[in-house]
Amino acid sequence: MVDRGHREVPIQTDFCGRVFPTSKDETIDLRLREVDGEEDIFLCKKYK
Repeated sequence: MVDRGHREVPIQTDFCGRVFPTSKDETIDLRLREVDGEEDIFLCKKYK
């Protein structure tokens, strides 16, 4: 679970693996070796 720092609904996790503040136009893409064949975390910016 990654906490991005801003909320869209009034829900907050009790446990978090990583706190990574982002802006509202950024997303986090998580890749898992078992599913994607690689293990990594990417910070992606939405272009308008």
